[in-house]
Amino acid sequence: MNIRKYILGDFIGKGLFSQVFEVYDPERPNLPLVIKKPLPNIDKEKWLLEEEKAITISTKIAKTLALKVVVPIGQIERDGDDVFIVSSKIAGRSFCEEDFLQFTAEQQGTIVEGMAMFLHRMHHLQIPPEATKTDLTETAKDFVKFKEIVYPYISSFAKEIIECVFGSFEQSPISVSTPVLCHYDISFGNVLYDTTTNILGILDFGSVNPASAYSDFRKMASMDHWGDDFTQRVVNYYNDLRTKNDEMDKIDFAFIKQYAVLSSLKNLARKLSSSAYTEADKKKRIERFEQFLSRKTF
Repeated sequence: MNIRKYILGDFIGKGLFSQVFEVYDPERPNLPLVIKKPLPNIDKEKWLLEEEKAITISTKIAKTLALKVVVPIGQIERDGDDVFIVSSKIAGRSFCEEDFLQFTAEQQGTIVEGMAMFLHRMHHLQIPPEATKTDLTETAKDFVKFKEIVYPYISSFAKEIIECVFGSFEQSPISVSTPVLCHYDISFGNVLYDTTTNILGILDFGSVNPASAYSDFRKMASMDHWGDDFTQRVVNYYNDLRTKNDEMDKIDFAFIKQYAVLSSLKNLARKLSSSAYTEADKKKRIERFEQFLSRKTF
């Protein structure tokens, strides 16, 4: 299958709105490329507006980063009625908490430094006109409906932890912090590390929005991501980057752990409500959620 001058290669993955493929350009045979296309059921023009915003913001953040952190800069192209984004393929692979612990001390330091530097630079960018004006900072009230979905399936121990988190979350700095420009999807699939070049890659700026800076740390400590130890190291480095004239408050790791519990609760509720998951899949997710909570300390 060809798209304009590109020869479609392997399927890489898909999200809620897009799908990504490797492509080959005969005119540039030595340059690895990827294309991002809207899913068939997605309004192409609305999708394009969001992608244009993402390209603008990723271009701005790319100019501020050190050489050890890269973000792909996409280019919009059309082929008849089709619209897609072409960008260089970022080398590397996703890594989980267990993978991170297997890296050398130098490699771990590069990842932590790169992640903290990226978030610090992004959070200090002026919120541009093309960013959605809605503040996506979440409060405890936003998670109540997810409790109602999950509670019939989990143990009393898990419920106690969640209720404890709810009791203090409304008093957290998250609810009163000034919105900053957030990536809003710092997740397992959007962070790549190349052990050969020691370079960290940050992908997918399609969810960029104003929100509390805590919103970019919540997934790091959430279920299926990088755990508390990794997240705390990133937070410590991030806080060390602050200057005397920095108007942003220091990030409190204790509240990130609370946010991670509620974020994981939300993710589990969505999977339990989805017809795409079998009963066996849902049971495994519930077990993993219980295990995740059992490792938390507050």
